[in-house]
Amino acid sequence: QGPLEKSLQNSVVSERQRNVEHKVSAIKNSAQMTDQDVKYLEDLQEEFDFRYKTIQSLEQNDKNSALIKQEMLALQAMLNTLDYKRKVSGNVLSYV
Repeated sequence: QGPLEKSLQNSVVSERQRNVEHKVSAIKNSAQMTDQDVKYLEDLQEEFDFRYKTIQSLEQNDKNSALIKQEMLALQAMLNTLDYKRKVSGNVLSYV
């Protein structure tokens, strides 16, 4: 092999290595984002559980309270958000 062939071969290897490194970097970034999403969902679930248990204990005393009804609406919105984000995260995970 001459110097031109070696140079061309090294160039091809370098290009392949750059492509592999780029793909590895993209996968690492995706994994970090997924990890952050999962932690966010866990925190949101914990908050929902706490608020739901709190409202259940209050509801036993006064089922007709406007505050309880308002909190139930907020909890329903939170549950809808949680459900949506789980579905979106699930779709992203199945894609990767």
